[in-house]
Amino acid sequence: EARCSEGIQSALVHWNSLPTVDVASHTPLLQTFQQFQELQESAQMLMELNNALRNGTMPELASILLTWRERLPNVWEELPAWNDLVSWRNHMFSHINNVLARVADANNSSLPSLGYQQMLWTIVRFAHVARRQQLPEACVSIIAKIQSVNTGSGPHSDLGNSFAKLREQARSCLQMPSYLAHGLHALQSADISYLPARKKAEVFQLKGELMLATAAAAAADGSAGDREAMHEGAKLISTAIQMHSDMPKAWLLWGEFCDSMHRDDYGAEPQWAERALSCYMMCSQLRHNRSASMLPRVLALLDEAEGEPTASALAQTFGRLCDGMAIWQWLPWLPQLLQGLGKYYGPYVQFLLFRMAKEYPQALYYPLRDFVSDAASARGE
Repeated sequence: EARCSEGIQSALVHWNSLPTVDVASHTPLLQTFQQFQELQESAQMLMELNNALRNGTMPELASILLTWRERLPNVWEELPAWNDLVSWRNHMFSHINNVLARVADANNSSLPSLGYQQMLWTIVRFAHVARRQQLPEACVSIIAKIQSVNTGSGPHSDLGNSFAKLREQARSCLQMPSYLAHGLHALQSADISYLPARKKAEVFQLKGELMLATAAAAAADGSAGDREAMHEGAKLISTAIQMHSDMPKAWLLWGEFCDSMHRDDYGAEPQWAERALSCYMMCSQLRHNRSASMLPRVLALLDEAEGEPTASALAQTFGRLCDGMAIWQWLPWLPQLLQGLGKYYGPYVQFLLFRMAKEYPQALYYPLRDFVSDAASARGE
């Protein structure tokens, strides 16, 4: 305790010597403060564990373990800082598990695996950070360490951590073209029968993403089989949507596939355009982070269908799905919407603009004034 207090005082002296403006030199000191804090909490847990071992009772560790889950470094901080923290915590989790195994009652078999469950969650989170920092090789290496962790319980024990591990493994393989087959094998060999419907759908979505990435890599290399892989990936994406409709990325991927079919040799089949438009707008309804960039393509699909027999059905689909979208999503594309007033889907755009005038009148005023002025100039008024 005395050494820890001396270290904190030394770090505070160093902190006071730094400029008041936030600079990069503050970050290592903040990491040092967190290490001192966790050292004190670890000492507190060791005391709880010793008392529990002496008295044969269960220790009170829930509050500290919950704090450790909530107090993590920032996602953008370098991996060595994460590695130091994760290594220390895993050491403590192993000790917790050893003590709990000795004092747990026979009727409460989940407690001896508490340390291992915390270890799994921490390692998976570490792997997630590595993947977010565009370090897929590090992510795969971190996940490989989980294979040696035995929770000591059945397949139902920790579905959340098992699924998170599988998801990070698949997404890291998506960032490495040479590992696409490895990611597919991991997903196909996983037992997903115990997962809820949404997570099962996400597994099918990940399979579809890997198949589509395999098709793209095959097309880039000029090898055969890219069309079959693309269709297989699209089927998996479609299956994911059928299993759980609240999957914004799956809607986006399925829409991109339908759009590619519309642009390629299947363009003569009009249903591809309607499917693509529906998927893009469903993705926007579910607020995917890429959905806003798809709205110009929605308007382009409407413009391309002008004069076609299916234009009316496409406009009706547009009007029906507009009702479920947040109106602010259309604000960046006001000039394009105003240009559509004179086209066949103009009545649906007019209704959309009425809604916008009620919620965002100031945002609508200047684009509408410019549109009216330009229209009057074009008529020679």
